[in-house]
Amino acid sequence: MKVTRILITCPLIIITEEGKLDPKTLANNSTKNLPLVGEFVKKEKVAYFENRDAYVSFYVSKLAQKYLIDRDILEHLIETYGDRAFDVAKYLKNHSQRERIHPDHPITKGEVRYQIQQEMAQSPIDVLLRRTRLSFLSGTAAVDSLINVIDVFAEEFKWSKEDKESQYKRSIEQLAKLNF
Repeated sequence: MKVTRILITCPLIIITEEGKLDPKTLANNSTKNLPLVGEFVKKEKVAYFENRDAYVSFYVSKLAQKYLIDRDILEHLIETYGDRAFDVAKYLKNHSQRERIHPDHPITKGEVRYQIQQEMAQSPIDVLLRRTRLSFLSGTAAVDSLINVIDVFAEEFKWSKEDKESQYKRSIEQLAKLNF
């Protein structure tokens, strides 16, 4: 019998000489109880809720006890980040980081900063298209919020005025190509 290590999901999987997975080892190496990123886990037990609204309400109240942040922003954080919402909320301790990148949406400058520092967001367009998906919700809002997103990137990467203008132009061109 040939032994192969697969490091992605299971510590050890046995493959038979015929090249098939050995069903006996699959039962012992199941990912059934492996929590997903963002899933709330306490003392190796998963928290269960009757429905999505109960889940969101419970964790919004927990966040609200720690941070004086608008409820729609807290709901957005829980719905977007799950248990990592508490990590993102730490970026909102400073009132200036609670500023929304667009007045009609719950995405804040602190969330953008979190995406840069913790999720390795590479550009303003990366944030607007892939991370927040704001451009898919509202192309107008994405264009309107671009300056705020660029300002956060400029602070993080020490961009000059010319760098900011170049990023703005490049981002507008990319949004135009996608018909936003």
